[in-house]
Amino acid sequence: MKKIIGLTAIATMGIASSLLTGCGNQGTPNNSAGSNTQQQQQQQNGSSSNSSTNSNNSSGSSATTSNNRGGTLESAEAAVAKALETVPGSRLYDLDWKGQSWEVKVYSGNVETDLLIDANTLNVLSTEVDDDSDFDDIAELNAATVELIDAAKAALNYRAGLIDEISLETIAGTPRWEVKVVTDASRAAEVVLVDINSGQVI
Repeated sequence: MKKIIGLTAIATMGIASSLLTGCGNQGTPNNSAGSNTQQQQQQQNGSSSNSSTNSNNSSGSSATTSNNRGGTLESAEAAVAKALETVPGSRLYDLDWKGQSWEVKVYSGNVETDLLIDANTLNVLSTEVDDDSDFDDIAELNAATVELIDAAKAALNYRAGLIDEISLETIAGTPRWEVKVVTDASRAAEVVLVDINSGQVI
């Protein structure tokens, strides 16, 4: 009788062990399915994030394209470089966007030169030397330690958009760089004033 009871107990333990093992194996596929679902959700979230990032980048790219109302900073910089190359030793007093070209006024000493520069090819379309220079303009320019293109950078850092015009203007008896920034093609340009010595937006 003792031997029969012992064999029965061993058999019972074996069955219980098999049942436990089977239960453990059944749980494994569920964990794997949960892991796969989590990975899919992460991939979907990643795709959504990438899509959002691409959308944001696209919406911000409009300020990098010139239109009839204004030119980009990169285009202005290229025109400025061309003007300084054409009239060596000069300084810029005025930069004005003309649709597909830049009208640039520079002073070399007391001599004023007006240039029209194609924004796409950077060809100098016309050059005019003005013998009757405005000495008030020259005095304002001589007082400025911040160059025109640096004033443009400060203004666009303050208010993103396209450049309509940059010029030296005396306001309340003090010369300022006046930068007209186009933020919306349907609205008038916004005026940003920049200190001619500190380069700070006023």
